[in-house]
Amino acid sequence: MKDRASKGPFRLCIGCREVRQKGELLRFVKTSKSVVAFDLKGKMPGRGAYLCPDAACFIMAQKRAAFQRALGVSASARDLLHNVLKDLVKDMLARVFSYKGRGKVVYGENALDKAQPGNLVLALDEVTGDNRRRIEEMRLRGIDVLEVCVRRYIGPDVPGLLLMVNFKRDSYIYEEVEKIRRLSSGGLAI
Repeated sequence: MKDRASKGPFRLCIGCREVRQKGELLRFVKTSKSVVAFDLKGKMPGRGAYLCPDAACFIMAQKRAAFQRALGVSASARDLLHNVLKDLVKDMLARVFSYKGRGKVVYGENALDKAQPGNLVLALDEVTGDNRRRIEEMRLRGIDVLEVCVRRYIGPDVPGLLLMVNFKRDSYIYEEVEKIRRLSSGGLAI
């Protein structure tokens, strides 16, 4: 619920009907072609409808026909969620790869070999076999390993493991990975 000490605009999630800060929610708009579109940057013109970054809110919004009421256009929760995940993953990876030029990103299997406590390893594929055991050992040593299975949203040329050096736990990357994980874990994602 809204905290009086908090600043900034608040919006209502059309799925769960909870009031949250605008920046925590996903924004959707009706395009000129009468289609609901995800507004990644929050700058598209037109009336916005907001959803929590949680697959359950997509399901509730569809059951309640919330997009129809808010924007005058019906929308498939499955299709919207797929598009949102695709856009969020592309944006997150673009930000991660921008660190490559500064020598802060290591790709592939080398990510597991070079990780040190305080580093972040991002697993973009399902981790199995020997890598699963190695990742559990890394977590015991104090290395953060975030797993988010997003292979279906990225090209085959992107490695499955990325090591990011000197990332803070409150960084944008952590927030985005958590958002993607919550969205992809609801069973609606294609």
